[in-house]
Amino acid sequence: MTNYLMIDFQKYSVVHSVCFQQMCQIADIEVAVVQGYTKDAQYVPGLNENQILMISINATGTSFSAEDSLHHWIAVVLEGNWRLVDPVCGAGLSDSKRSGSWHPELCDNFFLTDPEEFIYTHFPHDSSDPQYFRWQLLLPPLSLDQFVSAPHLSSHFFHNGLELESEVRAPWELQDSGVLRLGGWEVMRYRYRLYPSAETESQELNNYCFCHLEEEDRTTASFQICPPNT
Repeated sequence: MTNYLMIDFQKYSVVHSVCFQQMCQIADIEVAVVQGYTKDAQYVPGLNENQILMISINATGTSFSAEDSLHHWIAVVLEGNWRLVDPVCGAGLSDSKRSGSWHPELCDNFFLTDPEEFIYTHFPHDSSDPQYFRWQLLLPPLSLDQFVSAPHLSSHFFHNGLELESEVRAPWELQDSGVLRLGGWEVMRYRYRLYPSAETESQELNNYCFCHLEEEDRTTASFQICPPNT
């Protein structure tokens, strides 16, 4: 059993979640396994829910059904409140843009994550349960369309105390120009890349983006973007 778990830990989120669930049950902690869509390393802004699901299926490398290929995570009750945990994302990451291999790397931002942050990467989904949105732990809950069109904000974004102050949809369609504002706890130095969506990530269009710090404490960053005419 140990060898089975060690092999599958690197690939299947359900193994992480079931193991975590069993440990919680041993500790007499109320727990539930949640399934749904995620925006992971392979996610590209603008994908619809079917394309997100296809990424999940391809990432498993199995002949599982679409429902089986959904990502799995955990909800636990601590001090009378439901909290969210993703043992998979919290334990490592997949280098899907290169080798596709899994690398162990602790990310504590996926342990007891605030629901308002968790929803940027995780959307509970079960086609057999019309009330499954309850696992968002949000009032009001988001629709699947809102989840798909929300910006892709990773755990690193929140780990650094950043906040999106502009209302934008993904993909963000600009007419001539646009302004994106980020707030932080302290003065931050930003590195960014602006490039054509169909090309490899680069700094090709960085000259079309100007960043400056606002407010007296300089904790708000304003990105003025004026993409070239195509």
